[in-house]
Amino acid sequence: MDVPEGDYWPLLADILNSHLLLFIDGLDFSVFPLSLLIGLLIFGSSMVSGSEVAFFSLSTDQLEDLKSEDGSGKKILQLLRKPEYLLATILIANNLFNIAIITTSFFLMNMLLVLPDGSLLAFLVNGVLVTFILVLFGEIIPKVYANQYNVRLARTTAGPLHLLSKIFYPISSLLVNSTSFIEKRLQQGGNEKINVKALQNAIDRSVGMVDESAIDQQEIEILKGIVSLRGLTVKQIMTNRMDMVSVELNTGFNQLRELISKSGYSRLPVHNQEIDYISGILHAKDLLKHLYENDDFDWQILISNPYYVPETKKVDQLLTEMQQTRKHMAIVVDEYGGTAGIITMEDILEQVVGEIQDEFDDEVDIFVRHGENDYSFEGSANLLDICKALAIDEYTFDEVRGDSDSLAGLLMEIHGTFPEVNTEIKYLNINFRVVSYDDNDHIDEVRVSFSKNDDEIPQQAPRA
Repeated sequence: MDVPEGDYWPLLADILNSHLLLFIDGLDFSVFPLSLLIGLLIFGSSMVSGSEVAFFSLSTDQLEDLKSEDGSGKKILQLLRKPEYLLATILIANNLFNIAIITTSFFLMNMLLVLPDGSLLAFLVNGVLVTFILVLFGEIIPKVYANQYNVRLARTTAGPLHLLSKIFYPISSLLVNSTSFIEKRLQQGGNEKINVKALQNAIDRSVGMVDESAIDQQEIEILKGIVSLRGLTVKQIMTNRMDMVSVELNTGFNQLRELISKSGYSRLPVHNQEIDYISGILHAKDLLKHLYENDDFDWQILISNPYYVPETKKVDQLLTEMQQTRKHMAIVVDEYGGTAGIITMEDILEQVVGEIQDEFDDEVDIFVRHGENDYSFEGSANLLDICKALAIDEYTFDEVRGDSDSLAGLLMEIHGTFPEVNTEIKYLNINFRVVSYDDNDHIDEVRVSFSKNDDEIPQQAPRA
């Protein structure tokens, strides 16, 4: 069609105007409410997403300032009293917003653009574009803002989150309880042991990368001892009830002074008739100003309340509790509430720095060495001490030890009954031979021999 030169632009305008009218006539005006809805959903997602950073980045000083406020400040503190429920509420709300945004955007894109299903262009528009907008405006920008203005955003979202926490409580409660159950299950089955061994191996590897002349072996052993506390239970290092020294509640004062002088201990458990009934702990220093009292002196008024701990308690947790409560001795009880033994602060520290000898302790070795890898141990020797003396892994006997912590108990677990004198028992490539029993029919001496070159026995570096 020939068009005069002067009429070219008016004709183009008429064509565009006619096409625009056709587009408007065919346009579904539900696009506008959908667009508005998507905008509101993105705003809601950004507020919820930013609130996670805002609430959990509040400093101690900011929380102290909120305590003196009412309204939003009070709601913030209420929500933070149960942080796991707050986090669950935020995650539930955020996921609901995101699902709603993606679903609504899909319908909006289908209205605006006619794209073949399954095409790459449809995927780029419906997937990549929407995801980009969601990540940028629903995650990155609000979290950057929340990091800078956490108190302001926490105040803004406290009310809505407080309402949402009540609405979503059944779901958030289910999530929190399920998480707790899974966490407890994962903590069972020796995960603690694996972590401790991995840390100790990491220390050995780090030491191997350093010049030996710059290494203090004692410091390395102390570091490994600190790590080992995480995997130890009270039962593994306590003094067994058979070896503990205690005093009967009705003992005369003269006999008590003699017992304290002979034992050399600064603290003694006091039991009432039987060792399972501990009445308290007696501190020797409390008797100093009463040394010249008569035999009928009522020393029982000086005993302090006992501090009980279960056999299964972790040693590192007990150390923290002892520091907080300023206790130096605890009574260890078994699953039936009976006295299993005692544990002291010194017992715990010895796991880190090695045997502690004071001026009143006799120099006593836990073993006698007869030759290379040939030893004699007392039947009451602790398995952990034996592993250290033999320089083998402290978990070597865990699969067969059962509930026993002494060498005699280990042999009975493996043998199935009381082994007679000269009975030889083998585990891995370690040979045990019962040498003698004491007058109370307890295993007194055991001969232990093995080959360190055998790969069946887990090795560790000997304590310096």
